[in-house]
Amino acid sequence: MAHYYYQKNKIDKNRLWQFITKDDLPNSLYQIANLIGLEATKALINFGSGRKIYVPNKARAKSKLTPIVGQENLQILAEAMGGCYLDFREVNLSSSFNDAFWTMVRKEREKRIKALDAELIAKFNLNKNSYYQRVA
Repeated sequence: MAHYYYQKNKIDKNRLWQFITKDDLPNSLYQIANLIGLEATKALINFGSGRKIYVPNKARAKSKLTPIVGQENLQILAEAMGGCYLDFREVNLSSSFNDAFWTMVRKEREKRIKALDAELIAKFNLNKNSYYQRVA
């Protein structure tokens, strides 16, 4: 069984969504993100979680997907995969969320390093350029 740090650290998945990139998604979702964009794909994943969703043959304003992905993106989905079902019942995003967790950790580390750098530069009255040349 894989070890997912975001679960061990009880990090809310909603917090991790901001760190998920297209490259973190499983191939089927990556392809959808290529069609309609990452944000619309994330909205579709949240909406479809645990079920199958029908993609209409034509983008209809009354489709339940219209408020989720928008009319233009629904048109793109309809042209690419209209008449098909998107099956979100067994989509496993655990590795995507785990990658997002580590991205979050790296970004937090970068913030702290920048704060520490600024503190050291101020504390020792250092020239910023000289500091970065010597510590890099």
